[in-house]
Amino acid sequence: MRDAFHPLIRIAFGYEWQIPAEIAAGLSYLRMCGADERVAELADTAEPSATDAEALFLIAAHLPPAAAVPAAPDRPTFTDKVRYIVLSEEFEQAAFTVDDNLRRISRSALTAFNDTHNFFALHLVTGAHAFRVLYEFAGPARDAIFNLGLIAACAAAEATQRPQTGSLDGPDVADTTDWSTLLQLDGGPEDEHRIKLAYSCSRQAEFFNDPFYLQVAGDYLQSSIDANGND
Repeated sequence: MRDAFHPLIRIAFGYEWQIPAEIAAGLSYLRMCGADERVAELADTAEPSATDAEALFLIAAHLPPAAAVPAAPDRPTFTDKVRYIVLSEEFEQAAFTVDDNLRRISRSALTAFNDTHNFFALHLVTGAHAFRVLYEFAGPARDAIFNLGLIAACAAAEATQRPQTGSLDGPDVADTTDWSTLLQLDGGPEDEHRIKLAYSCSRQAEFFNDPFYLQVAGDYLQSSIDANGND
């Protein structure tokens, strides 16, 4: 979860598209970020739970606020916030797994992003896709590691609830043939995140047979267009 899942995302894209240089870059990036002994310890002791998957993300609201990170020389980074949250006593509450963990927790991450449209929460979705691609390599404690990583990232994102109309009113991405219209690619810094979200959601929708991923992507991309004053 350090550096907002970017090492994991790079490895997954390299693996999925069979680009050895990208895999190597991602592995180097991951090594640079380093392992987290606290997460490994909690993952090894995690227990199965009958709780609803959504309850896992409610834990994030009860973790120490990321704003409480001890003052750094400048503003704390996302990784600074993650490290602070992981070391908290309350973080132990996230050490459990649920039935059909990968599908259900990935869906909960999607919901958390849809409820906030927070920029860092977008990486919960792209990070969950990347973890799913690499799931077979993640070891015996993979479900617990996945959950702990997403919860730490969700808390570090400091996502706030946005007003909801009760339904998604974005276009049906499944029926959209001109993706460039929705993506609104203009060469700006947001292009890569729009592309990654659309790609991750389309792959997750196909893998899990869940069209909600497409609805969420469409709603976000449409709201991005509306926010920029475009028709």
